[in-house]
Amino acid sequence: MHELSLAEALTESVEKWQAANGGKVLSVTVDVGRLGGVDPEALEYAFGLIAPYKIRTVLLPLRFRCGRCRREFEMERLPESCPECGAEYFMLRRLNGRELSIREIEVENV
Repeated sequence: MHELSLAEALTESVEKWQAANGGKVLSVTVDVGRLGGVDPEALEYAFGLIAPYKIRTVLLPLRFRCGRCRREFEMERLPESCPECGAEYFMLRRLNGRELSIREIEVENV
């Protein structure tokens, strides 16, 4: 389960942020790309084993740009063609999908 090592790395990043900024961390929101091979539920479980705060994961939609009509669009899965002009998949450029980044750190008001 590589999610445990990812949770450890995220926790380390949060601890560095906390050391620099202070405050008690209540929760962390993490963006997860659909093609990154990360199971959001497994990541949340692993995070719960090692961190004293909550994690929320946001599974990001896939973003593409069509090479024919230049339209950008989002999909929940890999498209077969451009929804605007019908260009085939090989004409589409994937703009994201492998993210794993901290979006937000919620801290207790002092």
